[in-house]
Amino acid sequence: MPAKKKAPAKTPKEVIEKVNGEIGKVLKDPGTVQSLAAQGYEPAPSTAAALAKHMRDDQERWKKVIQTAGIKLN
Repeated sequence: MPAKKKAPAKTPKEVIEKVNGEIGKVLKDPGTVQSLAAQGYEPAPSTAAALAKHMRDDQERWKKVIQTAGIKLN
């Protein structure tokens, strides 16, 4: 899978939202959905804010698991 690219830090919010909206349209296209499903992927169109929240929540969840399990990095 190719490396994920980020938009430059000062990219206007409106531009990010426009690009995200267009990607969302593609991910809802039946042909795209079928092609991705054939490769084992399940598209999940979202927003940048929802993705950021998911990532924060996931980090907090795994932090608790790591602490509870006493996992330490060497």
